Amino acid sequence: MRFATPSQSVQSHDRTVFHRAGILAPLLAVIAGLCLVLGSYSHPQTASPENHYARGMELLRKGQLQEALNELKRAAELRPQDPRTHNMIGAVLTQLGRLEEADAAYLQALAVAPEFLPARKNRAVNAFTQRNFDLARKEFEALEPLTPNDFVPPLFLGLISLENLNFEDAVKHLSMANRLSPSNPKILIPLTRVNFILGKRDSALQLAGSAEASLQTDPERYELAVLLAQFEANTQAEGLFRGLKQRQPDSYDVNFNLALVEYRLGKYSHALQAINDFETRQKLSGEFQNLQGWILNKMGRWEHAQRSLEKAIELEPDNPDHYLDLSTALRNAGDIEKAMQVVLQGLQQCTERERLELQLGLLYQKMGKSGEAEKCFRAVLDRTPSNRSAYLALANLMASTERQAEALDLLKKGVEKVPSDALLRYTFGGLLLDAGQTEKAEVELKRALELNPLYANTHYLLGKLYLERGDLTASRTSFEKACGFNPGHVRAYYQLSLIARRQGNTQKAREYSEIVQKLNQQVHKKDEDNLLGTVDESLQEGSPTGTRGHLKR
Repeated sequence: MRFATPSQSVQSHDRTVFHRAGILAPLLAVIAGLCLVLGSYSHPQTASPENHYARGMELLRKGQLQEALNELKRAAELRPQDPRTHNMIGAVLTQLGRLEEADAAYLQALAVAPEFLPARKNRAVNAFTQRNFDLARKEFEALEPLTPNDFVPPLFLGLISLENLNFEDAVKHLSMANRLSPSNPKILIPLTRVNFILGKRDSALQLAGSAEASLQTDPERYELAVLLAQFEANTQAEGLFRGLKQRQPDSYDVNFNLALVEYRLGKYSHALQAINDFETRQKLSGEFQNLQGWILNKMGRWEHAQRSLEKAIELEPDNPDHYLDLSTALRNAGDIEKAMQVVLQGLQQCTERERLELQLGLLYQKMGKSGEAEKCFRAVLDRTPSNRSAYLALANLMASTERQAEALDLLKKGVEKVPSDALLRYTFGGLLLDAGQTEKAEVELKRALELNPLYANTHYLLGKLYLERGDLTASRTSFEKACGFNPGHVRAYYQLSLIARRQGNTQKAREYSEIVQKLNQQVHKKDEDNLLGTVDESLQEGSPTGTRGHLKR
């Protein structure tokens, strides 16, 4: 139930938690259900099976799925050679979530009439819903020329390309679907997503505006709001969540997300009011108390903030996120001793201990006790050699104590042990770049980008690498993508202003400089690309107030 990192498929390494089965779920089942095809087929007119079929369709329209299924099965028994009836049985079974039985019904329809396209299309939709993307792609590619005016095949081919991280193909297919069915939010929402992913922020926001104007249902509005918030379009997301709150004042997810995006926007009093409004309807959960604590902290009301974070611990004493957040807030406020007490309390209460042990090491490091810190980090690493946070924390300690060579060796072991971890490769690439090993750095950073193309700081470091080589075009592209994925990335905007000035574009340089000045004035900056910031990200995934937060699903 969260708006989250985003699984580490293509989402950034933050504490965001969208519970998706890939890039797009949970829209998959929604789209699949809405794209089911009823179809028509000529058949002999017989009263009894036709009556059962008509009754089944009437029950289906009323949402009485099991009763509809029973009627349709009676119709099929009386007229087994009617593919239309088998197709509708499959459609109802799909909506009931009985996907394997639905497959059998579609295959029965096709056995009766191999050219019955509605059943073939529904079978492809069903394969997609079951994440059998190879079969779904094969079928939709075959259906596309047979139904050239139908938006469904290119839509699903685009969704499959998104799931496979083939973003250029996704744009091609989704754009075709959009031409066939303009103003269709089922197309515009994923098309918005892929434009965000490709760093085409202006196009994405324009598409999002078109989608918003054509939305018909609250689930679609919610999905778009979550998408916008994922990509830091918080102002637009706030408007959608506010509209949803008016219609769904008791919704936990809507109220939580509204408060979260307002927190991100620096509208702390509005965010606090959103929580207070919800508290009049329901008792606050631990994560609501956690978010409220961070809001109060930003407002300078530290005693109230501390009580709220302590209340989160009281409500969910086995949740390590609350101990981590309270200890981090105390650490940032300079109260290291109390931060350590909180971590020790968490170690006694939580079964999930490793992140707390690493946080203890960071506190020792903050106190200047490097030896104690290293013991904590190595103890976790010895027990769990695949713990990427332990590699990052120990590498940070080594780098901060002039042991860069050891840090590089350690991270090399880390990427060998956990080769699919983008954050480890990003960090390794960054240290290689600092050490002047640009060719090796480029390899690691590009691999990190393949694993997670949405992480702004990877684009930023690649931009720096290209800039060192004198490739202004490539560096500008990378910095622009960094800004696209993180609109608050001060350093990337600063580099863009320098490049524009070098290229003689004084107006653009001035525009970027104004953005830098504006961002530097904001107290809620989130542009942390140093190694300690990366360690914090790694430790605090799942907490409500991570680098980009987590949106409730």
